[in-house]
Amino acid sequence: MKKTSKYFAKATRTDPITAHFNRVDIDKTSSLTTVHQVKGKTLDAILIFFDEKNHASNINFRDLEPDADGFIKEKKRIIYVAMSRPKHLLAMAFPEKITDKQLIEKFGKEISIIDLD
Repeated sequence: MKKTSKYFAKATRTDPITAHFNRVDIDKTSSLTTVHQVKGKTLDAILIFFDEKNHASNINFRDLEPDADGFIKEKKRIIYVAMSRPKHLLAMAFPEKITDKQLIEKFGKEISIIDLD
């Protein structure tokens, strides 16, 4: 029988974030990367930052909305690649103006919201 990773257990949701993300010394690691560098790869954990401003070169909460014309935009492809790479943990960082209610509406009640205030 195949053993399931401990990271898929519901108890993992109560673990402190530091159990999954450690402070990274960028000069000494290759673990910090862009979404373009991870196509076709998997990583243990992914942290995606959503920007407050709507700009062609970043992603924000509104980019998670369905496209009105039915065509998938490049930003959606980037979000898909980022969200489909982690083996154990997907974490997303949103601007403070995005409310818990909005996150629950978008991702469902099972999402774990951690407020860093």
